[in-house]
Amino acid sequence: MEVYFDFHDVFVSSAEAWKNALRQLGADEAAVTDYELGISKRLICEKYHVSYENLEEEYRKQLRPFKRNITFAKKLSAFVEINILSAARRERLLKDIDKFNLGELFTSVYAKGDYTTKEDFLTQRAKNSDWILFFTHTCQDPMQISNVVIIPIDFYKDRSIADITSFDDHAKTKLLYNQLSSYYMESIANDTLKEVNLLEKAFHLSPKHINSVLDCCCGVGRHAYALGQLGYNVLGVDFSQEQIHNARRLHKHQNVNYQVADVRSMHLVDTFDAAVCMWTTYNYLSKYAELRNFFENVWDALNDNGIFLLDAKNIPALENRRVYIRNNHTRSDVDLTLLVNKEISGNIQNSQYLYFIKHNDDSLFYIDHEHVRFYTVNEIKKICGDLFDVASVYGNFDGDDYDENKSERLIIVLQKRSA
Repeated sequence: MEVYFDFHDVFVSSAEAWKNALRQLGADEAAVTDYELGISKRLICEKYHVSYENLEEEYRKQLRPFKRNITFAKKLSAFVEINILSAARRERLLKDIDKFNLGELFTSVYAKGDYTTKEDFLTQRAKNSDWILFFTHTCQDPMQISNVVIIPIDFYKDRSIADITSFDDHAKTKLLYNQLSSYYMESIANDTLKEVNLLEKAFHLSPKHINSVLDCCCGVGRHAYALGQLGYNVLGVDFSQEQIHNARRLHKHQNVNYQVADVRSMHLVDTFDAAVCMWTTYNYLSKYAELRNFFENVWDALNDNGIFLLDAKNIPALENRRVYIRNNHTRSDVDLTLLVNKEISGNIQNSQYLYFIKHNDDSLFYIDHEHVRFYTVNEIKKICGDLFDVASVYGNFDGDDYDENKSERLIIVLQKRSA
């Protein structure tokens, strides 16, 4: 994968700096309007009697960095080379790069005169690369031309977040749980055997032998299938019809059944000795009332002294900004590259997943969004304390004790209280 960034209005506030510079030099708002209309800055200077040299000097004083974008590029540079593709004159471009000491971040810098059009440049580069990715401020939605993807630099700004009443409702639109469900196993980094070994360790906390398990938010059934292989009778439930369809296709087993159900409102016929909810999925329940409904429904579905295990990433111990790339080539007809951006604010993690998929002769690009909420152990106790007791808290799949500031995961084992 080759990655390119435009520079101005991606890493620095070029447009605002020019407008503020005009204002500082005494030009009226008509000059700013002319700039916004795309009129040459030299012509504007002549029209409003402003020195172009003074304008450039003031512009550089007004220039401000976009720290969020710079941080993203720096973290991404750990995995791929970062290049600049700019329409600015090379002299001005290099001055602006040097002003913020960003030169070492970029492998190559292409400026005005180094190419005819950006689209032609990218298309030519794409002939010798699996994927070309270009981040710019000039488009509002991603554009794909064969294996070239042009994407707005603010791809990680989910403008609908303020309107979301439930992250669970938002998760129902997540591409990975719908049209990308068939790529689910290629998209996640997992060690199912290790995870199920911890489940069995937790099951031993029960005063009675565990025979039946309810797998809540089961996805494509990787845990349900592994438990079925070990002899447990398992029901996997998930709100996604596509996930359940692929669970039945990929992880069919005589001991395992699957059912479409939303854990907030499910009413099950059978009861179970244990229930599990793996892989940071209960964290879609962003409202206390939703999580309470989930606990009540699981309580109803469990036999006396039943065990309920909740697994999630331990968000307090994570970096506030993480960017990484993951590749998967396990299927002969699929080559999947996943670029992930995750940002944490308080107890909320906002994530974007950029999928680059080569499937047979097709080049497929998608961008998916996700929001999850972290709950502390005390919050869990407060929400379900009359229904469950905390039997144990693990910090990873090895079964080590939980440390909020250090642990990789927060794995809570609850035991059902009697009515």
